[in-house]
Amino acid sequence: MSTFYFSMLMPTVVIMWVVNIVLFWRLYTNDVLRYQPVKDNDHMLNDRGMVTAVVNNNHAAALGLPSDRQNKTD
Repeated sequence: MSTFYFSMLMPTVVIMWVVNIVLFWRLYTNDVLRYQPVKDNDHMLNDRGMVTAVVNNNHAAALGLPSDRQNKTD
């Protein structure tokens, strides 16, 4: 291996090593350290009320234009 090739390769390996550590740390802090287990007494698990969804098939409403259609609930 020539010295020129080696002198170009080693800084690149070091830079990739540092970038890899930084990206791993970001992944670890966002996915592992922020993890909060769901509690058994969480209100979302015990809420068994009726769920309704509003369906808007009117694309004019998204643009703020007047429309004759009404929103429907399922």
